[in-house]
Amino acid sequence: MNGPLDESDAVFQMNFQFNRRHRRERLPKSASHVISQLVARHGFSQEISHNETGDAWQGAVAAVASRFVNKTRANSVRRGVLEVTVENSVALQQITFDKQRLLEAIRKLVPHAEIRDIRFRAGPLEKQDPQ
Repeated sequence: MNGPLDESDAVFQMNFQFNRRHRRERLPKSASHVISQLVARHGFSQEISHNETGDAWQGAVAAVASRFVNKTRANSVRRGVLEVTVENSVALQQITFDKQRLLEAIRKLVPHAEIRDIRFRAGPLEKQDPQ
């Protein structure tokens, strides 16, 4: 093993030393880069305030399907999906017919929220505090 190197061993040795000298050192990622990746991955950057969502939803419902104003409540926006609670299954079935028009209306009212879909769920509407 310690004898003279043949040509293929010499080429291998030169390539090994060249690569070792010219290898790019991987620098650690900055904290801001890591945090921005976590925020984007978990969808925190797309959250908007509950009041803003509720107001926009009430405006969209009033404009498109006013009969559902008191039968629905916007809950939250997660990953571009607006979650809406509907008073009962009959109203849920009826409001799905207006889903596309409601989606267009809400996109116009809060374009920065980047809402791409609406998910309806039947359930009890919480009593809202009078303002």
